[in-house]
Amino acid sequence: MANATTTLSTVAEELRELDLIFRSGSDLDFVEKGYGRKLIQGLSTQNNILECEALKSLGDLYLQKAKMNDNKVENFYKACSLYTELLQYYKINEEKQVLQRRISYAEKCTKLVHNQLAPRNSGNTTLAVSMTLHGITEKTRIKRHGMMPLVESYTESFVNAIVERNQRLQTESLKSIGDLYLEKGRVGKDEAVFTKSAGLYRAALDRCEDSDGRETLKHRIKYAEKVREVETRKARKRLKTGPSLKKVGSDNCLTSPPMSYEQHIQKGCRALQAGDLDTAEHNFAAALKVVHVK
Repeated sequence: MANATTTLSTVAEELRELDLIFRSGSDLDFVEKGYGRKLIQGLSTQNNILECEALKSLGDLYLQKAKMNDNKVENFYKACSLYTELLQYYKINEEKQVLQRRISYAEKCTKLVHNQLAPRNSGNTTLAVSMTLHGITEKTRIKRHGMMPLVESYTESFVNAIVERNQRLQTESLKSIGDLYLEKGRVGKDEAVFTKSAGLYRAALDRCEDSDGRETLKHRIKYAEKVREVETRKARKRLKTGPSLKKVGSDNCLTSPPMSYEQHIQKGCRALQAGDLDTAEHNFAAALKVVHVK
């Protein structure tokens, strides 16, 4: 019980900054993306407490939007659907009662009734899901470039799939995010990204009910782990080798101090944990330059 409490405290601290911005009401769209990043982090690391708290926070955010009459019915439905989804994760009656009270409060302050709203279904067939994700990809690429906009769009798709109880779309959304990180790992040769990719494939596997889909995900997991091991060995070899030497006249001098490489790696890892991929990518690239570009 002590470990669970400590973990919950850690998660609360991790969400604290987003919670403060949420309570201030200054930028709900930014907060929504932030909670989405924490959700993906929880899924990729199998941190069930972070996953649940991120989902609950998203539910609270959608309820706040409903109270502000921002797409009132849709956001009310999304909030209550996420609260309902969380009921299956909690085993303790007190925790379930907290969520049930949230649903009752949502109904009271919006004057809507969750049970009377018709369930939605955007299509659970392979073709329908493929078309949905293709549309998301094309729409995102028209508006914005880079990896993170796609991660955010697929995360939104995953959350919507939970709301709609669309298991196949949940699976494919997570697999799509895993594919993005797998490609990023291939380009950047970063073992931490392969770990995240494999974690997302595992989360997708937990939700996959199709035998062919499960085999595909298992293959991806093995591939991501294999490449990660290769990159880990290379990174250790670089650390053992240390900074390169360069002749200047008759003297040998270090092209860069040993700590410079380590500092870049540490900053990159911290940025990855915080979900700041641009900063992480910058630091990992700088670390590689310290070792190689001299």
